[in-house]
Formats: sequence, C-alpha cells, structure tokens
Amino acid sequence: MPDVWEVVFSGVYYSQLWQHKMHFVQLDTFNGTAQSFCINLRENWVNIQRGMQTSSVSFTSINAKRIVGQLEQFVLPLQITGAHSPETQWITFVAGVIQKKTGVPGRAHLGRIYVPGIRGGGTQFGQLTANELTLWQAVCDDLVSEWVNPTPNGMKLVVKHPEGFTEVTTLLMRPVLGCMRSRNIGVGN
Repeated sequence: MPDVWEVVFSGVYYSQLWQHKMHFVQLDTFNGTAQSFCINLRENWVNIQRGMQTSSVSFTSINAKRIVGQLEQFVLPLQITGAHSPETQWITFVAGVIQKKTGVPGRAHLGRIYVPGIRGGGTQFGQLTANELTLWQAVCDDLVSEWVNPTPNGMKLVVKHPEGFTEVTTLLMRPVLGCMRSRNIGVGN
C-alpha cells in the first residue's frame, strides 16, 4: 500500500475554530518532505480556495502527518485570510459544501469539505446563486487539476472509509449551503 497522509487545515471564523481533515496518497513522483507538502498545500489549496472566501475567515495552520508508511509530521503556521471583504451580517455556521466524488457507489466512498466564509451576497434562499456556483466550481476545477488528475505535486486526494482509501475523481460544489457543526471522529472524511 502506498504512503497515506492525513492533512488538517485549521482556521478561525468569527472567533470560532474550524478544521478540514483530508487524506492524500503519496505517488511515486513525490520526492519531498512533510514540510514541502505543507508549503505546496498552502500555495495550491489555501491560496486557490481563499480567493472565494471572505476576510472573516483565517487559515492558521496546516498539519500534515504520514499515517501509512514511515511516520513523518509537520505543522505549518499560517496567517492567511479570505480575499473578499468581511460579511458582518452572516450566520457563522453556514458553509459551502464541496463534494468529493470517487466513482465508486455507496456513501462510504463519498466525502465532503465544509467551507466557511461563503459570501452572503452570493446566496439566495439558502443556495448559491448561479454566478457564485459557477465561480466556486471553477475553484473546485483548479483544485482537481492540482490534487486529483495526474498531479504535478506527487500527491492525490483520497476518501478514507472503513475498508481503506478510494481515490477522488472530481470535486463538485453543491448549490445548497450546508451547516458546519461538530463531527464525530471518523465521520465525514
């Protein structure tokens, strides 16, 4: 089995902690370290995603830990905020939802990423407007080109499930907004 990395993005949104936990399979083309992987995630995940988030969102760290293979870990501290002006009249637990699809049927082979800092002006009736959805899907497509398709960085996004890991084939932004909440351990990976 190839090496597998667990990555936790951490941040603050209106003084509340948020985290994304994701998993990546190390490809044969990866020749870096946990530190270089974190730097790559900062440049090719955080900097892509933040372009559509409000400045009320801040990324505070990326923690990359190899969980299958030789143990290695690195925490990269960050001070990066979203690129749009803050939304002062917005509900803090409302989030965009990026769906991780694997091409394998069944709930165990799906994943999702809850994205804080969705622009309130880009929503209507609990959904993203058509224009906002198009912009977010472009973000997802950029992430796919970096982390899903034959990746230039030597890592591939996967979904963790009870039987192991399944490679992600695409990322889709859901039009309906989600609710960021506390999650059970092992649920929503």
